[in-house]
Amino acid sequence: MRFLKAVVVMAVLLTVGPSHALGATATQPDPSWQIGGAADAVVRSVVFSGNTMYIGGRFNTVRPPGVVPGNTGSDVARHNVAAFDRTTGNLLPWNPNANGEVFALAIVGGTVYLGGAFTQVGSTPRARFAAVDATYGVVNPAINVTAGATVYVIKRGPNGNLFLGGAFTKIDGQTRSHLAEITTTGALVSTWKPNVAQYYGDTTLCPPRCHPVVFTIDFSGATVYFGGHFGLVNGVQRNEAAAVALSDASSCATAGCVTGWNPSIFSPRNCPTCKQVETSRVYTLHVTTTRVYACGGFFRVNYTATQSTATTRYNVAVFNLTDGTVLPRSTFDAEDDGDTPGCDLRDNVLYLGGHFNYVSRACPCTATNSSIRHHVAAVDATTGALLPWNPGANSNHGVYTITADRYSTSVGFGGYFTTFGSGYHQGIAKFGGSTSSTGFPLPAAGPALAATSTGPTYLFSRGPNRAVYYETTAGSGWSPATSLGGATIDAPAAAAGGNGSVELFVRGTNNQLYSRRLVSGSWTPWASAGGVLSAQPAAASWGRGRDDVFVRGSNGALYHRALVNNRWTSWDFLGGRLVGGPGASSWASGQLSVFVQGTDRQLWGRFYNTAKRSWGHWTSFGGVLASAPAAVSVPRGAQPGTVTVFVTGTDRAVYQQRITNGRGGGWTSLGGVLTGGPAASSTGRGKYRLVAASPNGHLYERVFSGSWSPWTVLS
Repeated sequence: MRFLKAVVVMAVLLTVGPSHALGATATQPDPSWQIGGAADAVVRSVVFSGNTMYIGGRFNTVRPPGVVPGNTGSDVARHNVAAFDRTTGNLLPWNPNANGEVFALAIVGGTVYLGGAFTQVGSTPRARFAAVDATYGVVNPAINVTAGATVYVIKRGPNGNLFLGGAFTKIDGQTRSHLAEITTTGALVSTWKPNVAQYYGDTTLCPPRCHPVVFTIDFSGATVYFGGHFGLVNGVQRNEAAAVALSDASSCATAGCVTGWNPSIFSPRNCPTCKQVETSRVYTLHVTTTRVYACGGFFRVNYTATQSTATTRYNVAVFNLTDGTVLPRSTFDAEDDGDTPGCDLRDNVLYLGGHFNYVSRACPCTATNSSIRHHVAAVDATTGALLPWNPGANSNHGVYTITADRYSTSVGFGGYFTTFGSGYHQGIAKFGGSTSSTGFPLPAAGPALAATSTGPTYLFSRGPNRAVYYETTAGSGWSPATSLGGATIDAPAAAAGGNGSVELFVRGTNNQLYSRRLVSGSWTPWASAGGVLSAQPAAASWGRGRDDVFVRGSNGALYHRALVNNRWTSWDFLGGRLVGGPGASSWASGQLSVFVQGTDRQLWGRFYNTAKRSWGHWTSFGGVLASAPAAVSVPRGAQPGTVTVFVTGTDRAVYQQRITNGRGGGWTSLGGVLTGGPAASSTGRGKYRLVAASPNGHLYERVFSGSWSPWTVLS
């Protein structure tokens, strides 16, 4: 929906700041079980898989939502790991039972990998690394990797292997200095072994230079970025953060595989007036296509031995992806007054967690130049501007870890707190579900289009109040927005049937499928079609009286059902593993195609075979997607078997691919700078309309009729 108007072209958007649909009040987390049963109980790691939220940390029990700490009558034993239903927050039977603190969790397929300080999982000896079944929590006997000291991070790399970081110097008895690569079956990769050490091995002056450790790992293409506390990598000075080659079979034990990325995060003291000597640490790195976000406990960045050339950034900094130069405050600035071990990114929101109490754009932070944010905050990821969301968390140390689920609207916060918002949520708080108030930053939601055969084209979008709005055009110019009410978490979907009818579908805040129909100029009431969705739906109509809907289920797979003459068929399981919602189209009666973003970020598709009355196999059409796909077919008979798919790329531009009879034609860029995915419709034989949302809150369109028109703001 458009709330601001501007006459600019989309290319200008590179210099325009984003906007957010946010309320100004504090928000409450979704109901969830809590942790307890240990002194200084804490959640160190939160991960999501399908409809399950896994946590790891230091605790001996869990208890139901809202129960006051110390009330042990309803406690259930869970030692350092537990799992909850992501939607309801209820405790699940999964119970590996680790005998020591768990710092890291990673999920690949049906396996959960644990890293930490434990020596036994269940009744099975495991030295600080274990692989357990994701459903039952049983230890995999075939995977037995031995770490010589604590494992703090496990991250799956783009090559499919697992990358470990920590305090260890040996893995399976082989020398690995705080970094190691293993396969998902537990085999140590012999050719990748960066040497992470302290500055010339000197740990006698501790602090500020203490024993080296790696806390965080992330990737960009063929480069591994990592952070922690150290001073040398392969003999090259790198303070607290560095980058090395992903694969280097010959020279990774030398200086050859250390890249030029050098943020140099170090200071002998943590503030200009501090008398106590402290260490600098990087707890979290998040790498994007152009930036590296760093969160931790630090004061100076781009440090040199002269100290005078270092730049101050308090606990949060953003660096150039190539050389590690910190972005100027005029580009990004968000700082706080305490260590910030937790941060994560999603949809241009950077979530921050730590033991800070003030957030400012110009630290040192004081009550006069800062805003109060107790241990948790959200800022604009482009500029660093503080967002209104302000739940607050208690305790001295506050929030330790934050995870924004890439496949749903959920964001999990773990730490030392016992209250989050105004309720009891010891150790774990999750937002983004049906009970989170509208103050929580919603994920970006693209528009939807439906072009009727006898009337106008309809444009649907989600407003900041979660309601659905629509506008119409008969060719040029758009009508004012009209509310259809309802409440949706993400983007709507629409399909145009015969005689000017339109069917609208959304994912409700209870994760069910809802629909409204436009018939003879009037809208029917909202009606539930059931299901448990975990992303926006997609819809297509192959003729009058039939609409097909595709959804991502709570297990991440694709499901389908059809509305035939106002009666729903049962759900069909189409399998696959989706990132976000699907896209669908039909070019003739009995013809359907559906497209998804796979976990490898490529475009995958399936086609319905009318003759066999069955679905064909999944086919990859390549690409590196950053959004759900939009699919459109030209009107019946014009180009049988041809579908055009539109997606957002990692550079936030729109890309299209024409697929004919199941064969792809390669990707073509249409430019632009998008937030969320595009919407597309066919407006006539060989004609398309493409609409997309920009970071400044406007909607832009391009129209194809033999050639593409320029991007223009909708008016």
